[in-house]
Amino acid sequence: MWGRAATLSEARDQLVLANRILVRLGLLDSMGHVSVRNPEDPSTYLLSWSKAPRWVTAEDVLIFDLDGVDLTGSGKPPYMERALHGEVYRARTDVHAVVHSHMPSVLPFGLAARPIRAVIHSAAMFWDGVPLYDDYYDPEHEGVYVISQEQARRMAAVLGPHRAVLLRGHGCVVVGSTLPELVVSTYSLDQNCRVQWLTEAVAPAKPLSEVEARAMLRVRLGEIGIRRAWENWVQELREAGWLP
Repeated sequence: MWGRAATLSEARDQLVLANRILVRLGLLDSMGHVSVRNPEDPSTYLLSWSKAPRWVTAEDVLIFDLDGVDLTGSGKPPYMERALHGEVYRARTDVHAVVHSHMPSVLPFGLAARPIRAVIHSAAMFWDGVPLYDDYYDPEHEGVYVISQEQARRMAAVLGPHRAVLLRGHGCVVVGSTLPELVVSTYSLDQNCRVQWLTEAVAPAKPLSEVEARAMLRVRLGEIGIRRAWENWVQELREAGWLP
């Protein structure tokens, strides 16, 4: 599959690009995080230590098992919500990339319990909806975080077969079969939410039908579409001086 790294080294370098692209697109703030499944050991995944995504380098990327244990023994502080990555990888063998974002465009939908509908062609991958996770209770962790393995398991169960899940009052988690696909999907979710809110301020937004969405998916998530977007974003990083 185009865009899926074949080696640990390739996956690490691609993860650095994904971090910087997502930041440049305004989809990751300093507290968000993105991971990729280890192509050399699918029972593990790659994720930076707890560092702002804009500044993540290949040297910052660690290897975690599905329980969130740092297998590199780096001693560096990990993201406190890394459990959500591991539990998604455990539940979904088709998923090879995960991002946790706090992008403002999705927040109103979770707060108002208002369903996100795929209303624009580029967001066809969300035609079957974006479920809402609102079961944060954990005796050891207060607040609207997903910290414990149990919280993360519940979140992964709500995600189910979908490509994204909303976290009420917090943000969202988006998944993909490759890092480039993940970035395209996250960008498309953001654009769709913006358009849906603007439209529904005037009148109900008409969503894509399943037939329309499936037809668009063949284009939007096909190799040409993913490659075109990814290579464009990488070039923008280069021209902006965001790459060494």
